[in-house]
Amino acid sequence: MDNSRSEKNPSTIRQNKPVYHCALFTGILLIIIAMLHAVLGLYEILAAIRVGDISKDAATMITISWIFSGVALFLIGAWILFLSKDLKNLKRKAWWQGLFVSGLLTAFGGGCWHYFPLATYLIGFTMIGLLLFIPLLIYAGHYFSNH
Repeated sequence: MDNSRSEKNPSTIRQNKPVYHCALFTGILLIIIAMLHAVLGLYEILAAIRVGDISKDAATMITISWIFSGVALFLIGAWILFLSKDLKNLKRKAWWQGLFVSGLLTAFGGGCWHYFPLATYLIGFTMIGLLLFIPLLIYAGHYFSNH
């Protein structure tokens, strides 16, 4: 059989579609959360500043931090979306990056929730991180086997 044909035939290319779908869902979810964070959350921050719930001294720092965290959420979601194709195609560097990003997202959510248990939305970050972290661990062997 001609090797050039088998390389172009999609049925002979090894892929990991479960991780790919989890990465797509995770990335899209983070981008949606980033947009909601930017629009709805910033409105709440500005309203709290207006009524004096946030002091004028802290208002600038809190507003900038809020905007930065929304941008960071968006970038993390976009990063995962960019990784998704390489995760599907069993690229080892993408696996390491996905494991790093999803692991840190999981640790952030869980660690912050441990210290701030009333902030139940932090459980969501843990779950979103685990949504990619667990499949990456389950299918880790696919990324390290000779292909």
